[in-house]
Amino acid sequence: MFSSCVAGKTLIRKDNVEAIIGLGTSQEAILVAELGNRYEVPILSMANEVPVWASLRWPFLINAARNQLSQMKAIAAIVQSWQWRRCRVFIVHTSATLARSTFREAKKLEMMEEEYVWITTDSTSDYFDTFNNPVLSSMQGALGVKSYISSSSKRIKDIRSRYQVMFSSQFPEEPFPEPRISALQAYDATWAVALAMEGRPSSQRFGNSTSITPIASMGGTRISTELGYWTEGYGFSKTVGAKHPLQQVNNSLKADHMAWRALVSSSRMGISSRGERLKIVVPSGNNHKEFINVSYDGPGVSIRVTGSVIDVFNATLSRLPYALPCDFTGYDGSYDAMVYQVYNQSFDAAIGDTAILANRSKYAEFSQPFTDPGLQMVVCQESKKINKVRLFFKPFTGKLWISIAAITVFFFSGEGLHSNLSRMVMVAWLFVAFITTQSFTANLSSLITLQQLNESPVTIDTLKKSSAKVGCDADSFVVAYLRNVLYIQDENIVRIRNEEDYTAALINGRIAAAFLEIPYIKAFLAKNCNGFTTSGPIYNVGGFGFVFPKNSPYIPDVSQAVVNISETLIDLLQISLNNSECSASNSDDHASIGLTPFSGPFLVTIGTSSIALFPFYLPSICQIWREHWPFNM
Repeated sequence: MFSSCVAGKTLIRKDNVEAIIGLGTSQEAILVAELGNRYEVPILSMANEVPVWASLRWPFLINAARNQLSQMKAIAAIVQSWQWRRCRVFIVHTSATLARSTFREAKKLEMMEEEYVWITTDSTSDYFDTFNNPVLSSMQGALGVKSYISSSSKRIKDIRSRYQVMFSSQFPEEPFPEPRISALQAYDATWAVALAMEGRPSSQRFGNSTSITPIASMGGTRISTELGYWTEGYGFSKTVGAKHPLQQVNNSLKADHMAWRALVSSSRMGISSRGERLKIVVPSGNNHKEFINVSYDGPGVSIRVTGSVIDVFNATLSRLPYALPCDFTGYDGSYDAMVYQVYNQSFDAAIGDTAILANRSKYAEFSQPFTDPGLQMVVCQESKKINKVRLFFKPFTGKLWISIAAITVFFFSGEGLHSNLSRMVMVAWLFVAFITTQSFTANLSSLITLQQLNESPVTIDTLKKSSAKVGCDADSFVVAYLRNVLYIQDENIVRIRNEEDYTAALINGRIAAAFLEIPYIKAFLAKNCNGFTTSGPIYNVGGFGFVFPKNSPYIPDVSQAVVNISETLIDLLQISLNNSECSASNSDDHASIGLTPFSGPFLVTIGTSSIALFPFYLPSICQIWREHWPFNM
């Protein structure tokens, strides 16, 4: 760098040059740029790494090299498009000489296998054709972005022709190489300076006038043809047309996956070919076997995992853009401990009915939830034991009933209506009867409504005031939630270890309510719809998700796959009945009044009729008695 500064100063002061072209590194360009500013001499740098802001500080510094931003965007698009997982991506941005040594060492260290991805920039890719066979063999499978040189440009054809004549005259025995991008850039810079010295305007614009970036691959001991092109704003394509700068195929390299695989020796999909599989832990001691059930066919036999959660997981894997082989291992500890096993890298993931909680998110990362979040109470749906026979008589007091009976008997004991006065009395009695009937109907309706309202639901406040016991899954986060959030005493929390025990505990009164997550409630009510219902608000916690380590590369794809299968999640979770249907069916017996409330009036009517008929038939019975048994008279 110091020698460049001395040489630049010599050229300016002794040789009186009017411009300097060259300077292969940014450090050299910046040092000489100070001289250019002092002596007002333009400095045309061929270094690719000169930052844009340097021209603002040193106005006489002109970057005549190709802008690196375009190829860096192309590399970023390659990485994003292939979505490599569980692999290391190396970007080689160095000289061709250093790149040769780098790939030879990488080959020795077995770092050119499928779990490694190598991408070279144009400083190396433009010189692929100069590498010998051993170097090409060590670079097998590497991708490279190259500088784009239009083969249809008349100006490029003219330069190429003159370059060939000059090269052949100086090196007659050497094969003719194509002019590199650096040679073309140097030619453009020299031509622009020459025009400026002659006072002629130049339309030459330094830098990359097009954002087209060719992409090539190394295959075996030869250079493969160019795989395609990338253009900012369009994406990837196979060809560049004359009329259309880019014949867009797709914005993703995966659209031409088969063509790429034929050219690239190994399809770098990011999954190791050495048989590595994800080690996945699943809960084996959970209470709800319909969600996940771990079983073994016998001692030493491989594990078998079934359940709706596994169905969801398999459906999720089928939506991933790559294969994800895995092996399951059962775990009999708590769910918090299982999540911690993922945190300490004992396992690659945890699959199960694992609730998404804040404290667990400190140690692991969850996928998109595949169930509804929430925690709610399940209680017995018991009606109050009321005497529905007496309900019919409740609207009126006993004295009023006696008064109604007396006036009715007194009225019908009279003779027929033979005068206007009797008719007037009859109208008055009918008016009273109408008012009485309407009052009876209204009062009876209010009593029935009041009776149903008096059947107040179970709430968290009533449970705490009565110190009632509540149940929840043992070794579940619900225990801590009841104790720390809902402030239920620990001695009132009953830990249930089997789903079937909830039914017996609720019926026999061992617990007054069961706190379950929403997916468990749906499954429980689907099997025990009659006699049980939900009560109280839904506490917004939980929701099942798949557990992965922090910053896992699989999380974005798995979450997206869960979203993609969201329409079929209900079927996968095997829920046939929901909570509202159970509540509606259980409340049907309160919708209408059956025969039982009217059994009282019916019995009164039957009894009255029997009593009235008995005196009517009594003389006939006595006559028959005297005729058949006269000796008793």
